[in-house]
Amino acid sequence: MLPWMIYLILVTLLVSVAALAAERAARLRRAPCRWIWLLAMTASVLIPALAASVSLQVPGTLHAALPAGAAMSRHLNYETLAASNWLSAGAHRAISLREIDVWLQRFWILASSALAILLIGSGANLRRRQRAWIIGSVAGVRVYVAADIGPAVVGIFRPRIVIPHWLTELPDAQQSLVIAHEVAHLRARDPQALAAALSLLVCVPWNVPLWWLVRRLRRASEVDCDAGIVRSGVDAKQYGETLLAIGQRQSASINTVAAMSQPQSFLEERITIMLRKPSKSWALMAAAFSGLSLTLVAVATQVSPPQSPGAPRVTRAAPEIASTAAPQRVLVPVPSAVLDGYAGYYEYGEGAEFTTVKRESDHLMVEFPGIAPQAMYPQSLTVFFGEDTDAQVSFIHDQNGSAVAAVLHQNGASTTMRRIDTGTADRLRAATAAKVQKQAPAPGSEAMLRRVIDGIVSGNPNLQEMNPQLAAAIRNDLPKLQARLADLGAVQSIKLLSVDEAGMDVYEVRHERGSAQWSLALDSNGTLIGAMVPL
Repeated sequence: MLPWMIYLILVTLLVSVAALAAERAARLRRAPCRWIWLLAMTASVLIPALAASVSLQVPGTLHAALPAGAAMSRHLNYETLAASNWLSAGAHRAISLREIDVWLQRFWILASSALAILLIGSGANLRRRQRAWIIGSVAGVRVYVAADIGPAVVGIFRPRIVIPHWLTELPDAQQSLVIAHEVAHLRARDPQALAAALSLLVCVPWNVPLWWLVRRLRRASEVDCDAGIVRSGVDAKQYGETLLAIGQRQSASINTVAAMSQPQSFLEERITIMLRKPSKSWALMAAAFSGLSLTLVAVATQVSPPQSPGAPRVTRAAPEIASTAAPQRVLVPVPSAVLDGYAGYYEYGEGAEFTTVKRESDHLMVEFPGIAPQAMYPQSLTVFFGEDTDAQVSFIHDQNGSAVAAVLHQNGASTTMRRIDTGTADRLRAATAAKVQKQAPAPGSEAMLRRVIDGIVSGNPNLQEMNPQLAAAIRNDLPKLQARLADLGAVQSIKLLSVDEAGMDVYEVRHERGSAQWSLALDSNGTLIGAMVPL
């Protein structure tokens, strides 16, 4: 979620700057500008939406898998030694990102709810105050007359003009100009446009550039109405004096409606825009700003969205296109009924954890314990491969053709996962939740940790206590693990820190020259089926 939020903010920022350049070009041409900001807000949503749903199929090969021991930090990097070993990022990172996502979701819901309540409350308060307003007629137009609200347009489905009582004391000419300005808002449907913009803001309140877009939309609608009044034949100087008269007697602010009354600084800016004379090179400058705007929009569309599990970067082309540098995997069409037949739960450890398989479009999503769902693509009716990895998952059928087991293949090892029903999966899930709530480690996990550390230090770990995938990972990374433990020195103490959300027991191991965190997962038979170790 966090990468997508950053991506959306970046796209909105680029679109915002593009809209600013387009507004400058439109101002030089003395053209309306509110549509630019409406279009910018639409683009800030449409571009990411299209990027998420449209993918170009370009012939190519699988990217090379990252080396299993690629270390980024001396003390903070962990390598997953389990089924998740085939991921380029370890389970520690996946779980951390998932925890961040949970907090971001909570913040998102809280912020959206708060903003929605604020807007609804503002509307309700306005509706309550409306009961005290008097219906009158100014410049031949029916309006609401309030004590100290307006000039503004209130309402969405049936918007009406509201003016402060003191406006009725101004000269008739100024009253007519004020009403003409508010009528221009009604004709341009500014209340509806502003309501749509605020609704979008409620959906993504954390998108800071979007707040600025809404602010620019409100300003542009005022400037466009000013320009329309002047184009109708009204003297710009007289209209400017009316704006100043309104500004000197500010009414109560209503930020959620189109209002003629604005802060003094913006009123001065509006008058400056009205009286500004076009420069001799306005056409050239307008063309330059237009070009800059189009360029920025093009850049926004080219920003790469975060890689989605459902968006493969694999080849869907004929084998002859394959590069000689690495074998090419070609996607094989698999009937939806076959994919649906693989969906379900598979026991990764005896009575401990399970793997979830779901169908998504033309491929499967496989979620190993403690790991975010990963896309697996068919290279045959029974074999599926992961992107950027040599891992494969194959399915075993019974005599009736039903999938009874799934097998994970990698590093020359295979781990068979027996299929379980929903009830069994629910019981395992409940057991894990209870373990996390009680913060009770699996029996024998600390003793297992000591044996694993001693085995690595001696160069002879007991691989028989581990499932095949974990044993292969430890065997492959044994030199690096030995070097890391030698660097830390002898073990001084082992302390349980927590049981994480995935049900893994997290220990802090203090050494002579530092400390490290280890995470272990054991099944009901005491077999080590998952581990995170420092590298």
